[in-house]
Amino acid sequence: LGKDSIAFMATALALWAVLNLKKNLPLIIFAILVMGLVRPHIAILLLLAQVGAFLFDKSILKKHRVVLFIFSVQFLIAGLISLFNKFEFARLRGIIEYIEKRQTYNQSGGGGIDISTMSFPEQIWTYIFRPLPFEAHNFTSLVVSFDNLFLLFIFILFIKSFFMKSCYRDKIDFNIIFMIVFSLSALLILSTTTANLGISVRQKWMFLPFLIFIAFYYIGGNYKLKKRTSNKAQ
Repeated sequence: LGKDSIAFMATALALWAVLNLKKNLPLIIFAILVMGLVRPHIAILLLLAQVGAFLFDKSILKKHRVVLFIFSVQFLIAGLISLFNKFEFARLRGIIEYIEKRQTYNQSGGGGIDISTMSFPEQIWTYIFRPLPFEAHNFTSLVVSFDNLFLLFIFILFIKSFFMKSCYRDKIDFNIIFMIVFSLSALLILSTTTANLGISVRQKWMFLPFLIFIAFYYIGGNYKLKKRTSNKAQ
């Protein structure tokens, strides 16, 4: 519980900072440092997402983007070397074996599930939206299931808005790129290595606020477009 509260605080600070990343750069750095105290792997993803967002920001001078690119490549190489040395990933098969091993962890208890037989889309669905009410085995999981129903409702509205003509579709800036890169990277790693719903219920909130913001970004854009069209028609 102590780690989760600190991680969620860092996530909230990072989300607030990324709304105006240039202005709140010290805050995002502080959020990354705080996250690094409890979840170093998530802190690394935050840092790489930040560097990646700046690389795609056309308002930054080209020479500065080149420096950022060189820094990010060096950081990535150093991180991969450290990762390979720690887990002895001598080859691609070693990475696959490690993921398969992680998929067998924490399967005891009521929240344990077998994700090793699931496809990748099923693993993502399980990580974000399960348990649902009909899968609840106690009061706590029942409460969590209503959280997941709400997330599913937001996701459906997002899909509907994303494939409709939205006034925000052509205005994706580097702040949104930051959110997308970070949240999808975290989702990819965590959904394929977490085989316990009790753990996923807590840890997914390290990146879900970013996905929820992106969802409302499109839902709100579509709503504004409808309202503007309605006013013109009147």
